Amino acid sequence: MTTALMGYYEGDELRLNYIASLAPSQLEARVYYLTPTRPDGPPFVDTIPATTTFTADRTPQFIEADVGAGGSCNIVGGGVSIPSPLETVIKRGQFYVRFVIRRQASGFEDCLCCGYIYSTKPFLSIGEHIEPGPGGGEGSLSWVSLAADIAPVDVTSVLAAANAYRRIHGFVWYYNCAAVVASRTLVTTLRRAGLAVPTGFAGAGIHWTNSGVTLTTGEEGIVYSRDKITSENDNGTLTTASTATLPNPFPYDAVEDDLAELFFDVGAADAGDRHSIYLLQEEWLKI
Repeated sequence: MTTALMGYYEGDELRLNYIASLAPSQLEARVYYLTPTRPDGPPFVDTIPATTTFTADRTPQFIEADVGAGGSCNIVGGGVSIPSPLETVIKRGQFYVRFVIRRQASGFEDCLCCGYIYSTKPFLSIGEHIEPGPGGGEGSLSWVSLAADIAPVDVTSVLAAANAYRRIHGFVWYYNCAAVVASRTLVTTLRRAGLAVPTGFAGAGIHWTNSGVTLTTGEEGIVYSRDKITSENDNGTLTTASTATLPNPFPYDAVEDDLAELFFDVGAADAGDRHSIYLLQEEWLKI
Protein backbone atom coordinates (compact mmCIF):
# COMPACT_ATOMS: atom_id res chain seq x y z
CA MET A 1 0.00 0.00 0.00
CA THR A 2 0.97 3.65 -0.40
CA THR A 3 2.83 5.23 2.51
CA ALA A 4 0.49 7.26 4.71
CA LEU A 5 0.31 10.91 3.74
CA MET A 6 -1.44 12.31 6.81
CA GLY A 7 -3.09 11.24 10.05
CA TYR A 8 -6.87 11.20 10.28
CA TYR A 9 -8.63 11.12 13.63
CA GLU A 10 -12.09 10.67 15.06
CA GLY A 11 -14.03 13.94 15.01
CA ASP A 12 -11.96 15.57 12.26
CA GLU A 13 -13.93 17.10 9.39
CA LEU A 14 -13.31 17.19 5.69
CA ARG A 15 -13.76 20.66 4.20
CA LEU A 16 -13.64 21.70 0.56
CA ASN A 17 -13.05 25.40 -0.07
CA TYR A 18 -13.47 26.92 -3.52
CA ILE A 19 -13.67 30.24 -5.31
CA ALA A 20 -15.06 30.57 -8.83
CA SER A 21 -15.82 32.98 -11.62
CA LEU A 22 -17.08 30.05 -13.71
CA ALA A 23 -18.13 26.74 -12.15
CA PRO A 24 -18.38 23.14 -13.38
CA SER A 25 -21.55 21.08 -13.40
CA GLN A 26 -20.31 18.94 -10.51
CA LEU A 27 -17.52 18.76 -7.92
CA GLU A 28 -16.60 15.94 -5.58
CA ALA A 29 -13.81 15.06 -3.16
CA ARG A 30 -12.73 11.93 -1.32
CA VAL A 31 -10.01 10.43 0.84
CA TYR A 32 -8.85 6.84 1.03
CA TYR A 33 -7.52 5.74 4.41
CA LEU A 34 -6.27 2.74 6.36
CA THR A 35 -7.27 1.89 9.91
CA PRO A 36 -5.22 0.26 12.69
CA THR A 37 -7.43 -2.81 12.41
CA ARG A 38 -6.88 -3.11 8.65
CA PRO A 39 -3.43 -1.57 8.02
CA ASP A 40 -2.83 -3.49 4.79
CA GLY A 41 -6.09 -2.56 3.13
CA PRO A 42 -8.11 -2.43 1.10
CA PRO A 43 -8.60 1.20 2.15
CA PHE A 44 -11.81 2.77 3.39
CA VAL A 45 -13.19 5.88 1.71
CA ASP A 46 -14.82 9.08 3.01
CA THR A 47 -16.36 11.56 0.59
CA ILE A 48 -17.76 15.02 0.36
CA PRO A 49 -20.95 14.30 -1.57
CA ALA A 50 -21.02 15.52 -5.17
CA THR A 51 -21.95 19.21 -5.34
CA THR A 52 -23.94 20.53 -8.30
CA THR A 53 -24.84 24.05 -7.10
CA PHE A 54 -22.12 26.70 -6.96
CA THR A 55 -21.60 30.35 -6.18
CA ALA A 56 -19.53 31.83 -9.01
CA ASP A 57 -19.18 35.46 -7.89
CA ARG A 58 -15.49 35.39 -6.87
CA THR A 59 -16.29 34.99 -3.15
CA PRO A 60 -14.75 32.15 -1.09
CA GLN A 61 -17.15 29.25 -0.38
CA PHE A 62 -16.85 25.99 1.52
CA ILE A 63 -18.53 22.60 1.76
CA GLU A 64 -17.93 20.28 4.70
CA ALA A 65 -18.70 16.72 5.67
CA ASP A 66 -18.47 14.87 8.97
CA VAL A 67 -15.85 12.18 9.02
CA GLY A 68 -17.10 8.64 9.45
CA ALA A 69 -13.80 7.16 10.66
CA GLY A 70 -13.13 6.19 14.25
CA GLY A 71 -9.76 6.09 15.93
CA SER A 72 -6.42 6.94 14.38
CA CYS A 73 -6.31 6.41 10.61
CA ASN A 74 -3.82 7.09 7.84
CA ILE A 75 -4.77 8.81 4.58
CA VAL A 76 -3.20 7.09 1.59
CA GLY A 77 -4.90 8.73 -1.40
CA GLY A 78 -7.82 10.65 -2.82
CA GLY A 79 -8.37 14.12 -4.20
CA VAL A 80 -10.83 16.48 -5.89
CA SER A 81 -12.37 16.08 -9.33
CA ILE A 82 -14.85 17.56 -11.78
CA PRO A 83 -16.54 15.77 -14.72
CA SER A 84 -14.58 15.36 -17.92
CA PRO A 85 -15.31 16.40 -20.58
CA LEU A 86 -17.11 19.51 -19.31
CA GLU A 87 -20.15 21.07 -20.96
CA THR A 88 -18.60 24.51 -20.32
CA VAL A 89 -14.91 25.18 -20.89
CA ILE A 90 -13.24 26.29 -17.65
CA LYS A 91 -9.86 27.98 -18.00
CA ARG A 92 -7.00 27.88 -15.57
CA GLY A 93 -7.51 30.65 -13.02
CA GLN A 94 -11.33 30.53 -12.96
CA PHE A 95 -11.88 27.78 -10.35
CA TYR A 96 -9.57 27.30 -7.36
CA VAL A 97 -10.07 24.63 -4.68
CA ARG A 98 -8.49 23.81 -1.33
CA PHE A 99 -9.26 20.41 0.25
CA VAL A 100 -8.48 20.29 3.97
CA ILE A 101 -8.96 18.39 7.20
CA ARG A 102 -10.30 20.56 9.99
CA ARG A 103 -8.98 19.20 13.28
CA GLN A 104 -11.55 18.83 16.02
CA ALA A 105 -8.97 19.04 18.79
CA SER A 106 -7.31 22.31 17.70
CA GLY A 107 -9.57 23.87 15.07
CA PHE A 108 -6.55 24.09 12.75
CA GLU A 109 -6.64 22.94 9.16
CA ASP A 110 -4.22 20.63 7.35
CA CYS A 111 -4.25 21.01 3.58
CA LEU A 112 -4.60 17.78 1.63
CA CYS A 113 -4.35 19.43 -1.80
CA CYS A 114 -4.97 22.79 -3.43
CA GLY A 115 -4.81 24.31 -6.89
CA TYR A 116 -6.73 25.24 -10.01
CA ILE A 117 -9.08 22.74 -11.64
CA TYR A 118 -10.02 23.33 -15.27
CA SER A 119 -11.09 21.58 -18.43
CA THR A 120 -7.70 20.17 -19.37
CA LYS A 121 -6.83 19.25 -15.76
CA PRO A 122 -10.08 18.11 -14.13
CA PHE A 123 -8.56 16.72 -10.92
CA LEU A 124 -6.20 17.36 -8.02
CA SER A 125 -4.57 14.47 -6.17
CA ILE A 126 -3.79 14.39 -2.46
CA GLY A 127 -0.34 15.94 -2.07
CA GLU A 128 -0.67 18.47 -4.91
CA HIS A 129 -0.15 21.99 -3.58
CA ILE A 130 -0.30 24.76 -6.19
CA GLU A 131 -0.52 28.26 -4.78
CA PRO A 132 -2.87 30.75 -6.49
CA GLY A 133 -1.51 33.37 -8.85
CA PRO A 134 0.61 33.59 -11.98
CA GLY A 135 3.57 31.64 -10.61
CA GLY A 136 2.15 28.25 -11.51
CA GLY A 137 1.03 28.93 -15.08
CA GLU A 138 -1.32 30.90 -17.27
CA GLY A 139 -4.57 32.40 -16.00
CA SER A 140 -7.95 33.00 -17.55
CA LEU A 141 -7.22 35.36 -20.47
CA SER A 142 -10.15 37.20 -22.03
CA TRP A 143 -11.34 40.45 -23.55
CA VAL A 144 -13.47 42.29 -20.97
CA SER A 145 -16.07 44.70 -22.34
CA LEU A 146 -16.01 48.14 -20.71
CA ALA A 147 -18.25 49.73 -23.35
CA ALA A 148 -19.85 47.91 -26.25
CA ASP A 149 -21.33 50.04 -29.06
CA ILE A 150 -22.77 52.72 -26.78
CA ALA A 151 -23.19 56.47 -26.89
CA PRO A 152 -19.96 58.15 -25.74
CA VAL A 153 -19.48 58.58 -22.01
CA ASP A 154 -16.26 58.75 -20.04
CA VAL A 155 -15.36 55.28 -18.73
CA THR A 156 -13.42 54.45 -15.57
CA SER A 157 -12.15 50.90 -15.08
CA VAL A 158 -10.84 49.87 -11.65
CA LEU A 159 -8.21 47.25 -12.46
CA ALA A 160 -8.05 45.21 -9.24
CA ALA A 161 -10.69 42.89 -7.75
CA ALA A 162 -11.14 41.18 -4.41
CA ASN A 163 -9.86 37.59 -4.15
CA ALA A 164 -7.98 37.81 -7.44
CA TYR A 165 -4.66 38.53 -9.08
CA ARG A 166 -5.05 40.36 -12.37
CA ARG A 167 -2.64 41.12 -15.19
CA ILE A 168 -3.84 43.79 -17.61
CA HIS A 169 -2.20 43.19 -20.98
CA GLY A 170 -3.68 46.23 -22.72
CA PHE A 171 -6.83 47.64 -24.32
CA VAL A 172 -8.43 48.69 -27.58
CA TRP A 173 -10.80 51.65 -28.05
CA TYR A 174 -12.95 52.11 -31.18
CA TYR A 175 -14.73 55.40 -31.84
CA ASN A 176 -17.13 56.43 -34.60
CA CYS A 177 -18.21 60.07 -35.00
CA ALA A 178 -21.67 61.12 -36.11
CA ALA A 179 -22.01 63.56 -39.01
CA VAL A 180 -21.89 66.49 -36.62
CA VAL A 181 -19.17 69.14 -36.72
CA ALA A 182 -17.07 68.98 -33.55
CA SER A 183 -13.53 67.97 -32.55
CA ARG A 184 -13.64 64.90 -30.35
CA THR A 185 -10.52 63.98 -28.40
CA LEU A 186 -9.77 60.45 -27.13
CA VAL A 187 -7.37 60.33 -24.19
CA THR A 188 -6.62 57.36 -21.93
CA THR A 189 -4.81 57.65 -18.60
CA LEU A 190 -3.56 55.23 -15.97
CA ARG A 191 -3.92 56.82 -12.56
CA ARG A 192 -3.87 56.19 -8.80
CA ALA A 193 -1.68 53.06 -8.87
CA GLY A 194 -0.81 51.57 -5.50
CA LEU A 195 -2.60 52.50 -2.28
CA ALA A 196 -4.13 55.70 -0.90
CA VAL A 197 -2.54 59.06 -1.71
CA PRO A 198 -1.38 61.29 1.19
CA THR A 199 -3.62 63.83 2.87
CA GLY A 200 -3.85 67.00 0.82
CA PHE A 201 -2.90 65.33 -2.47
CA ALA A 202 -5.32 66.95 -4.92
CA GLY A 203 -3.99 65.83 -8.31
CA ALA A 204 -5.45 63.18 -10.57
CA GLY A 205 -2.49 60.90 -9.84
CA ILE A 206 -1.73 60.23 -13.52
CA HIS A 207 1.14 57.82 -14.31
CA TRP A 208 0.68 57.45 -18.06
CA THR A 209 -1.39 58.90 -20.89
CA ASN A 210 -1.55 58.29 -24.62
CA SER A 211 -0.83 61.05 -27.13
CA GLY A 212 -4.53 61.50 -27.91
CA VAL A 213 -6.62 61.16 -31.06
CA THR A 214 -8.63 64.08 -32.46
CA LEU A 215 -11.60 63.28 -34.71
CA THR A 216 -14.21 65.41 -36.45
CA THR A 217 -17.46 64.93 -38.34
CA GLY A 218 -17.99 61.41 -39.74
CA GLU A 219 -14.48 60.23 -38.81
CA GLU A 220 -13.46 57.11 -36.93
CA GLY A 221 -10.50 56.34 -34.71
CA ILE A 222 -8.78 53.56 -32.78
CA VAL A 223 -6.41 53.49 -29.82
CA TYR A 224 -4.63 50.16 -29.29
CA SER A 225 -2.20 49.73 -26.43
CA ARG A 226 -0.30 46.57 -25.49
CA ASP A 227 3.21 45.35 -24.59
CA LYS A 228 4.78 48.83 -24.29
CA ILE A 229 3.50 49.89 -27.74
CA THR A 230 0.54 52.22 -28.36
CA SER A 231 -0.84 52.76 -31.85
CA GLU A 232 -3.40 55.40 -32.77
CA ASN A 233 -5.54 55.35 -35.90
CA ASP A 234 -6.80 58.83 -36.74
CA ASN A 235 -9.37 58.22 -39.50
CA GLY A 236 -7.04 55.88 -41.37
CA THR A 237 -3.76 57.62 -40.50
CA LEU A 238 -1.78 55.27 -38.25
CA THR A 239 0.90 56.43 -35.81
CA THR A 240 2.83 54.37 -33.29
CA ALA A 241 4.27 55.92 -30.15
CA SER A 242 7.98 55.44 -29.54
CA THR A 243 8.71 52.87 -26.83
CA ALA A 244 11.74 55.00 -25.92
CA THR A 245 9.76 58.18 -25.20
CA LEU A 246 6.18 57.01 -24.58
CA PRO A 247 6.09 53.33 -23.56
CA ASN A 248 2.81 52.15 -22.09
CA PRO A 249 2.66 50.41 -18.68
CA PHE A 250 1.34 47.08 -19.92
CA PRO A 251 1.32 44.38 -18.82
CA TYR A 252 0.20 45.85 -15.50
CA ASP A 253 -0.12 43.55 -12.46
CA ALA A 254 -2.99 44.56 -10.16
CA VAL A 255 -3.14 42.93 -6.74
CA GLU A 256 -6.48 43.01 -4.94
CA ASP A 257 -5.82 46.16 -2.87
CA ASP A 258 -4.43 48.18 -5.79
CA LEU A 259 -6.42 51.38 -6.44
CA ALA A 260 -5.20 51.80 -10.03
CA GLU A 261 -7.72 52.68 -12.71
CA LEU A 262 -7.81 53.33 -16.43
CA PHE A 263 -9.77 56.43 -17.40
CA PHE A 264 -11.09 56.80 -20.95
CA ASP A 265 -11.91 60.46 -21.55
CA VAL A 266 -13.98 61.65 -24.52
CA GLY A 267 -13.75 65.38 -25.10
CA ALA A 268 -16.55 67.25 -26.97
CA ALA A 269 -18.50 64.08 -27.76
CA ASP A 270 -21.77 64.21 -29.68
CA ALA A 271 -24.80 62.17 -28.55
CA GLY A 272 -24.90 60.49 -31.96
CA ASP A 273 -21.35 59.12 -31.68
CA ARG A 274 -20.71 55.44 -30.78
CA HIS A 275 -17.76 53.76 -29.13
CA SER A 276 -16.51 50.43 -27.78
CA ILE A 277 -13.71 49.72 -25.28
CA TYR A 278 -12.25 46.30 -24.48
CA LEU A 279 -9.66 45.35 -21.86
CA LEU A 280 -7.37 42.35 -22.37
CA GLN A 281 -7.23 40.82 -18.89
CA GLU A 282 -5.70 37.70 -17.35
CA GLU A 283 -7.07 36.60 -13.98
CA TRP A 284 -6.21 34.10 -11.26
CA LEU A 285 -8.73 33.67 -8.42
CA LYS A 286 -7.38 32.97 -4.93
CA ILE A 287 -8.66 31.92 -1.54
